[in-house]
Amino acid sequence: MKVNVKGSIDSLNNYVIFGSKKYHLSQFHFHYSSEHTVNGVYSTMEIHFVNISADKSYAVLGVLINLGSRNESLESIFHASPTISNGVNSSNRSFDITKLLPSNIKNYYTYTGSLTTPNYGENSAIPNGGPVTWVVYKNAQHVSSSDLNFYKGIYVEPNFRDIQSLHGRKVYENTRN
Repeated sequence: MKVNVKGSIDSLNNYVIFGSKKYHLSQFHFHYSSEHTVNGVYSTMEIHFVNISADKSYAVLGVLINLGSRNESLESIFHASPTISNGVNSSNRSFDITKLLPSNIKNYYTYTGSLTTPNYGENSAIPNGGPVTWVVYKNAQHVSSSDLNFYKGIYVEPNFRDIQSLHGRKVYENTRN
């Protein structure tokens, strides 16, 4: 499922800054299973918040989701999704996007990589403007089994890319409290 962020107000209010560069939220989408692992362990799902800067470079925030307690924010989004895979809903609902982030956003992993869904990056047919800054939060969100099953009832096929080799890239860990 993909949720596009629309309108100038949404674009102006939803951004992140890395270094001195501002990235505006374009969309967020879900994967099951996760596309990142921590110590070789996959999570049940992962949310990718795709942010784009004025120079067309990307910063993607990854939130891992593990099976656990009920999460009203995820439940609300899942139940507002199209009822058929790849369907489109036009909802005028608004919600607090910060409810999808983990409570502690100061602890994360970061690295430079590529997009994980087509187009995959600067070597693809349509360049994405150069490297993707990835931030994957160490603390996860939770999803209940019933909400996961609801989601999987609509989006039948898992949509995750296999773990890629680091190819000499370094993953950095931020552990501020």
